[in-house]
Parts: sequence; structure tokens; C-alpha cells
Amino acid sequence: MLLEDSLIPLAVFASIVGIVWMLVAGTVRIMTMRTLRETARTSPESLGTVAARLGAPATGVRSETIGLLGMAMGAALAVAGLIGDPASRTLLIQTALLPGFMGAALFAQRWLPRKSTPPLQLPEA
Repeated sequence: MLLEDSLIPLAVFASIVGIVWMLVAGTVRIMTMRTLRETARTSPESLGTVAARLGAPATGVRSETIGLLGMAMGAALAVAGLIGDPASRTLLIQTALLPGFMGAALFAQRWLPRKSTPPLQLPEA
């Protein structure tokens, strides 16, 4: 009983933290790129200054890495369910589905088509 009492809340908490982290990182990147596009449209001569002040958009961890970690977490929970008490087996295997499927979805983003936008051209200063 102790195993499922600690692993299930930990898996749910880690999944929620991962979702919030991805949303915040995506929002920051979108806002930075939107600011650079607006500056390029309105005053191209100050684009270099704005880009230097904002800094390059953070690359961060690739979604495939997070996906692999999620799948590993789901596999670990599933194995813990198979090894542990038969009464907790169903609950741990069901809990393993959330990080496992989230990880698989993030890992599969690698093969989705991406919107191709031309690189931002900085004017010669």
C-alpha cells in the first residue's frame, strides 16, 4: 500500500509540472518572436537592438527528450505495478498510462510537419 500511496501522487504532480513548464516555455517563445516580427515590420533599423536586448529565444530541452522521460516514467510505474501487490496492480498500471501516453505524444511530435517560416533577416547596421 505504501508504494502506490507515494508513486501515484508523484506521477500526477510530475505530469502537471511538465505540462505547465511546456505551456510557459511556449508562451515565452511566441511572445518573443511576435515582438521581433512587430519590430521588423515597424522599424527595421532598431531590430538588431531589440533582438540583442531580448536575447535569442531559448532552445531549452527538445520535446523528444521530455517524451522519452515520460515514457520511462510510465514504464517504471507499470513495472512497479507488475512487481507489487496484486491489489494495487490495476491502479499503478492505470496511473502509468498518463505519463506514458504524454511521453509518446511528445516523442511523436518529431515527425509532425512544422510550419516553415523564413529566418528573420537582420538589417545591416
